[in-house]
Order: sequence, then C-alpha cells, then structure tokens
Amino acid sequence: MASLATAIGILVTAGALSTVGAVGTAAGPAWGATALPRVDIYGDSVTWESEFFMVLALSHRADVHMHVYPGAQICQWFSDMRSTAAAHPSMVIITEGLWGSRDCDHTSDLFREVQDDAGTAATIFSQSRVVFSADPVVLNSTEFVQTMGSKNYPKLLAAFRKAASLHNNATFNDAATSVAPKNAFVWTRPCLSNETSALGCSHGSIRVREPDGIHLCPVTPPQPGHCPTYSSGERRWAAAVTRPAVKAFALRP
Repeated sequence: MASLATAIGILVTAGALSTVGAVGTAAGPAWGATALPRVDIYGDSVTWESEFFMVLALSHRADVHMHVYPGAQICQWFSDMRSTAAAHPSMVIITEGLWGSRDCDHTSDLFREVQDDAGTAATIFSQSRVVFSADPVVLNSTEFVQTMGSKNYPKLLAAFRKAASLHNNATFNDAATSVAPKNAFVWTRPCLSNETSALGCSHGSIRVREPDGIHLCPVTPPQPGHCPTYSSGERRWAAAVTRPAVKAFALRP
C-alpha cells in the first residue's frame, strides 16, 4: 500500500482529491479580497487523525481552526469554546464519540450528558451555525461497546439530534455513514472511483477502519493520529464532516 506522501501524490496527479477539496492549506484569499469565513472544528482522535483531509476539503473556502484531542468530550471544550465564540466563527463543527465519564459531567446518564453538553455548545456559539456529528460506531468487541457499540449507538445519535432540534442555530450531520453504512460497523467499503490498487483497493473494496475497531487508519499507526499510509476512512470521514461547510462557502482563488 502506498505511503501517505506517495498516495497524496497519486491523487493530486490524477486530480482525484475533488471529493475532499483542492490541494493545499486553508490559506487566505488573494490580497484585497474579502476574508474567508472562519470554521472551527472540535473533535477527538477520530477527527484528529483526519484533520489533514479536513483542511484539504476546506482549502480556499474557509479559515480552518482545529480543536482536537484524543478522547475529548464536549464539556472539556467549554472554556476553549467560550474564547473561540468571541471570534464569531461562521460555522462550528462538533464531532464527538462517547468514551466514558469526565470530571465535567453533570449526570451519570452519559447519553443525556452528550445531549446537554451539545446544547450548551450551541448556546455558547449562538451567533454561529453549529453542526453536530457523532463518531462512527465501533466494533462490538472493543472496550467502548457500552457507549459506541451497535446496541447503544442509536442513543448517541438521538442525543445529538435532540440537541440540534432544541437550538435554531444547530443541525445534525450523520457523517458516520460515510464509513459505516446505515451506522453498522464494516471493515471495508466499495472503492471510490479514483482509489487504485496502489492506494489499497482490492477486488473493488478498500479498508476504512483501523485494526482496533475504533479509528480509521487501515493499519495500526506507529503513533496515534498519524496514519503512515493512505486512509480511505479518514478521507471519507473528513469529506462527510466538512460537507456542510463545503456547501455553505464558495471556493475562492
């Protein structure tokens, strides 16, 4: 399978990154042009590992600010969110899983915690458009099966949907289906049209989940958050999570 650098080179040469945006960083527009809209993205390790593709997706569309940390839950971001709200971002994307209780929790019902914390985030960003997404469902043999496994995963989705329904500035984006169709765990997905054998496509399918059954790198990375090879899962997740911003903000030179 191609290394990440080689894989990106292949995709660039083929013009194949159109599903996740133009190549480059989230750079500002040409001198004298109107400033790009600001997009802040909050998340845990699933979003952290995918941030390269997220920045690509919004390149020349938005000024992207990533707020990511492994295992982070929404209430742990409140202080940061209040500081960020003062910058009046155009859109705030919040992507989280449910990885257990935290000191900032106010209830022992973890799913109600997600609903209430998401609602608090929407209130903090009352002047911004807020988009929630739940991390993809995990393999039922992982340690997080009680919160992120197939049996309880619908409760997590319901918590985000309920929070969104209670705040006029918030919506829910079911981005997880990009790697977990119908929110059911799968190891592989049909290859995208530009995913070749060099990128890991084999017999029409490509790996989209990490061997740990939680993350998106097709192999176990040497260090968390840094996949050593092309990751179709990260690319698909990034494209799905950022799609509301891609649709909202026009491509700039």
